[in-house]
Amino acid sequence: MKRLIMILCVFSAFINLYGAGKPFEIVSFGELKDGDGFNITAQMMGDEWPLSTTGREKSAWIRVVPENFPVSELGNIKFESSTFIAKQENKGLQGIWLFVDPGKNVSLDAQYKGYAQRITEPLRAGEIYVLTIRNNQSVSITVNTMPAAGAVVTLDDGTKGVTPDQIPNVTLGRHEISISCNGKTIKDTIDVSETNTRFPSGDRAYYDFRSKKNVTFESDPSDADIVIYDSQDKETLVGRNQKTIELPYGRYSAVAFLGALSDTLQFEVSADSRDSYMLRPIKKQRFEAVAYYGGKKVNGSLWIDGKPQGDYGQSSYALNLPLGKYKMEMSYAGFSKRRTVKVHPGMDPVQKFNIKAKSTFVWPWQKEFEPVVGGFSMGYVQKQYVTKGQGEILKENIWGDVGKSMHGMQIGFHYEPAFHWGLGLYTGLFYELYMSWHDPEDGGDEISFVEHNLYMPVHAYYRLPLARKVLIAVHGGIGLDYAISGKFWTGSEEDGDYIEATDFYGEEGYPKRFNLSAEIAVDLRFGPVAVTGTYSKGILDHKSYTSYGDYKTTQNKLALTVSYVFASGE
Repeated sequence: MKRLIMILCVFSAFINLYGAGKPFEIVSFGELKDGDGFNITAQMMGDEWPLSTTGREKSAWIRVVPENFPVSELGNIKFESSTFIAKQENKGLQGIWLFVDPGKNVSLDAQYKGYAQRITEPLRAGEIYVLTIRNNQSVSITVNTMPAAGAVVTLDDGTKGVTPDQIPNVTLGRHEISISCNGKTIKDTIDVSETNTRFPSGDRAYYDFRSKKNVTFESDPSDADIVIYDSQDKETLVGRNQKTIELPYGRYSAVAFLGALSDTLQFEVSADSRDSYMLRPIKKQRFEAVAYYGGKKVNGSLWIDGKPQGDYGQSSYALNLPLGKYKMEMSYAGFSKRRTVKVHPGMDPVQKFNIKAKSTFVWPWQKEFEPVVGGFSMGYVQKQYVTKGQGEILKENIWGDVGKSMHGMQIGFHYEPAFHWGLGLYTGLFYELYMSWHDPEDGGDEISFVEHNLYMPVHAYYRLPLARKVLIAVHGGIGLDYAISGKFWTGSEEDGDYIEATDFYGEEGYPKRFNLSAEIAVDLRFGPVAVTGTYSKGILDHKSYTSYGDYKTTQNKLALTVSYVFASGE
């Protein structure tokens, strides 16, 4: 026994000196004794224990125990013996098993990365020996965490590091590590090699210490694919229908894909954020379809594009349809009402279907038509000053030419909401420009005149539909005019030789700035185009000739305009 111990000590000192700076070293070699943990394995081998090359005795079993070797490198350790190696098996974590012919002085060479070491020992048949071989290489490793900085990493030998710094001089092979951050600890087993120095390895990007929350995603329609993108545009597929996933606190975007359609939302995960989200790659609008018969709400049956909806005879139908146009029909008591409904975000939330019996008399204002919200119009306008008194009537323009009128153009917007019984309102705001020239009888310079007016009608409105988009309407009421500015001038502005007059409103022989008229108008509409003729009879006395006697001067107008109207879509 003393001789064996002395041999081991000398052998150990020799291999430590010889193996210094080498990729590996043989640490120890010895016979396995009972109680060392391998006798049970030996008993299990039984008669299957490989025999020596002579076939008369069992071979010697050498169990190689590698230290600091990555599992992936065990296959690169090769052994050769002075006697025949009957078998060499790589058992991974259990080490390497060698079966060698016994003998008095058996030499065994271990080879790895171009370096070899030899031992020479007597080996007895049927005995178990343990050879411990240690990898001397070390590398620096990186541990990735989220948050990236401040996590404490502890290796199995007590070595510590703080992310994101590297941990140097870590031996190759398996290690147990413990990472602590924000009061949370994660433990892991890592296999360090020359090519595997960043952990966690594989598809995992980091050890995650962030607070997390379960978030549910749904889509309408439910068969859309939902993908979540984080702040680095890394994507996570949630899937279809309702899905709940755990997300770390932070900012994200969710996208629902349905063919070429998609819906995107930005959201944040925090302690106070929402727990669920709905994505709609097909934009829809909610509204209610209701049937009326004889002015009362009834249980009607609804068809959309020829397909029945819900149970027969509902008082109302709550609908949520993709944006677009639909042909709808509501029936009751054998009668029906057909309409084309345009589904859009600004639509009326209650769509009424007024069902009428075929024999029921329908007033003109009860016919189906497309109400007009308003429109843009432009056209021709003229005005004339009419003076009456002492049995005389004098019609003239701004120059006092008898029987003449002022001519100009009108442009603006009008608004005409419709009420019940075919009645409504017509109003708006218009700009008018009048221009006129006059040649004096004495042969002097031509005199020019320009006037800028604002005009606002306030009319009661009555419609007579001829078809859904064709109607005749009559409206009348008052008209308000205000002259913003007017100017006379003689001569040429380019030559600098001209006389200008602007302060004449309300003077003798001239009108006032403000005018009030009684008006009547007729509209004829074809689709989105309407033609309107308006006659205005002055009410306000401009008192242009009161110094000559009992005379009253009023302003009359005539306009013919063309409008492009905007329908409500009802």
